[in-house]
Amino acid sequence: MDSGKARFLRCLSIVLTLSFVLLGVLQFGTVYAAGEVDFVNFTFSSSKVYQGDSQLYVDLVIVNNGNLSVRLHGASVRFDWQAANESFMVGVSKGGEPFDLRKVVLPDADYTFRIFFDVPITTKVGYHFFEFRVFYDYQINATDWALDQNETWFPNIPWAVSDLYEKSYNILGTTVADKIAKAEAAGFISPEARSLLQTAITADNDAADYAAQGQWQIAVGKLQYANAVLDQTYGAEQAFRTYLIVGAIVGVAAIVGAVLFLRRRRRSKKETTAKTTG
Repeated sequence: MDSGKARFLRCLSIVLTLSFVLLGVLQFGTVYAAGEVDFVNFTFSSSKVYQGDSQLYVDLVIVNNGNLSVRLHGASVRFDWQAANESFMVGVSKGGEPFDLRKVVLPDADYTFRIFFDVPITTKVGYHFFEFRVFYDYQINATDWALDQNETWFPNIPWAVSDLYEKSYNILGTTVADKIAKAEAAGFISPEARSLLQTAITADNDAADYAAQGQWQIAVGKLQYANAVLDQTYGAEQAFRTYLIVGAIVGVAAIVGAVLFLRRRRRSKKETTAKTTG
């Protein structure tokens, strides 16, 4: 009797469970699964970043792997040099401008956030870590959304910040190399200009040696010195050429004056001889 009653109660429980499931299907039409935001990949705007760089950005691609839509609010990136409550954020954008409508991403569709950020000049040189976070709602049935969801992704990929002086070295190094090439092609005749050019070349070579050792600040100082010396070469060359021209003019004038003097003297001697003879 007791076993029969137990079987009856089990059957009743199954019937009630199936009834509730059937009621849910009839009421909502479909059994819904939550939207799922997953990270696909990210790309930084620059392959090399330096202390003090600004207006950099990272493109973060997410995908909706759920069965229903998700509604995106925004995304953020936080670097390890920032406090726990700090981050660089972006709202959903359209054509680069924020707009009020939340972006709905359908199942199997993706979306790309572009998050701008700066690197403080005081950031330590070396490897850093970062994390992404996406803020969204996901659909729980035909009309309702599960509010204020977020997903965090910590790529665990070290990302390097390079020395500001390395950036300065690369920029100034190109300038100095171009100036040296032009100066060598100029064919200086001034001993001073040639000496200055050689001094600049030596300083440029020294800068390269320090750069190879990672001593970027000293390397930049050597390049600055080379650049300043190169700026003096053309002035020295011009002064020397002017000196040669003036010297040539004075020499010609002296020769012409000497010739005229000799002619006058010869003429005067002839006249004196003629008077004496007469």
